[in-house]
Amino acid sequence: MKILTSFILGLTLTACSTTSPSVMYHPANEPHAIWFITGNAETEVKNEKIIININDERAITGLLNASKLRDRFIGSYQGHSLAAECEISPQGLVYNHICTVFADDNKPVAQLRF
Repeated sequence: MKILTSFILGLTLTACSTTSPSVMYHPANEPHAIWFITGNAETEVKNEKIIININDERAITGLLNASKLRDRFIGSYQGHSLAAECEISPQGLVYNHICTVFADDNKPVAQLRF
């Protein structure tokens, strides 16, 4: 029974996912464009897979874990260069996530908490 409980707990932890609320951004020089930016973390064995989406398209991905709590990830969306500075902080068995997303010329466009 102990092995079965550990297996079920392991499956539960590997299947966890958290998502941030959407942040709206209007890119400069594109008056009709609207970006809806979200962050998502998928818990994998010993890693947190960080995913930043813009209008439901994957724009940035990266991995954080207990030995790498903070990092900068690079990506792109419709010809715009992007970066995200993300960090995680342990909160019991899960992590809190904070990502600041930067667009062209390193301009901060969103701060995501999930």
